This record gives sequence, structure tokens and C-alpha cells, in this order.
Amino acid sequence: YKKFVGLAEKYLFEPNSPMVNDETYIMFLLQILNTNVLSKSEKSQFEHHYKVVMKNRVGSVATDFRYIDSAGKSGSLHSLKAEKTLLLFYDPECDHCDEIVGKLQKDPLLNRRIAEGKMKVLAVYADGNIDLWKKDLPSMPKNWTIVRDISRIQPLGLYILRAMPAIYLLDANKKVIKKELVPENLWE
Repeated sequence: YKKFVGLAEKYLFEPNSPMVNDETYIMFLLQILNTNVLSKSEKSQFEHHYKVVMKNRVGSVATDFRYIDSAGKSGSLHSLKAEKTLLLFYDPECDHCDEIVGKLQKDPLLNRRIAEGKMKVLAVYADGNIDLWKKDLPSMPKNWTIVRDISRIQPLGLYILRAMPAIYLLDANKKVIKKELVPENLWE
């Protein structure tokens, strides 16, 4: 049982797994948390996993937060008007983030939808090094909204950022369509 639980965690929960899937993992977690096979202390990590996967779940409205853009103007996720929003949490010092930003920046369908006003990309730096964020701004796509968090997203647990970048696709009402997606799955 413990081996099977470990496999479910490895393949369905670990952020770098090609099979990561919160909705499927939830089914495993509900079983794990209601079994007598594991001790209370063994279940504690899975209780944490359950809280993580339930945050900003597909089908729920994404948690609102406030930000400041590169011009010093403040705003919030929910005030951003778009048919669809690609919400991307990134770190300027993250090589994988640079790679993913590069892939998205070259995506012709994404660029067309941005140009048509049907989609916005909100790239959010959720750490506190303002100088690092400002220094990195010139390297970010000009047709994206590049912001830094002022709501303390990570300390307050508004979003659980298991790996960077963390990418969400939201509808016009900021309902989560896709969570923790990769560029290759954006249009599926």
C-alpha cells in the first residue's frame, strides 16, 4: 500500500512529473486520508498535499491578489479584463522560467490572441527583490503585463507555487480552466 501511495505521489503530485494531475491525485488523497493503513503522522504530509491541490483548483475562481506593474500602477488579478488570462508566476533567476517564457513568446496563436485583444498574459514575480525584478523587465515580452506581487502571495499561501514557472489559464470570470500547465498543453 505504501509503495502504491508513493507512486501516486511521485507521478501525480510532483511538479516536474509529465503526468502531474491534481484531479486524479485528489481521488488517491481521499482514499489515503480515510485509510487505517497509515498512521496519523504518515498521513500528515498527505493532508498538506490535499490543501495544496485544492487551492485554485480547476473549475474554481482563482484567488485574487494585488500587484504593481512596471509603470508603478497597481491593479489586481480580478480587475484585469480579458476573455482569457494566462497567469504565469515566474522568477527572474529561474533558467526554466526563461525557457518557458521564450517558448510562450514565440507561440503564434498566443501572440495572435493577444494582438486581437482576446487574451492577456499576466506574468507575476511573487518574491520581494524589487531590484532584481526591475533589472529583468527589459528581457520580458513587451505584449505581456509584467507585475510584482504586493499581496504576499507566497507567505499567505494564496497560491502554492510548487515549481517555477507556475502557469494557469483563466476564463473571463477568472475561473481556472487549466492549472500548472506546460506550453505544449496550452491549446489542448
